[in-house]
Amino acid sequence: MTCPTLKISNEMRLWFIGPIIMLWMGIYLTGFDLVHWLIYIPSVFAVFAFVTGLCPGMFLIRNMLK
Repeated sequence: MTCPTLKISNEMRLWFIGPIIMLWMGIYLTGFDLVHWLIYIPSVFAVFAFVTGLCPGMFLIRNMLK
């Protein structure tokens, strides 16, 4: 069961499309084998947030501020 305050709105989900495309295009143009593994973390989190509606960044920040 998820907490409803951690769900992102549909507008925010659509806003994630721009950065997701930019990140993955940059990875593709650089070469999947040449890109440092650290760049995949925000890329995967952004796709996860878009698909599920749960933003890992919001979850981490809210837990750190408690």
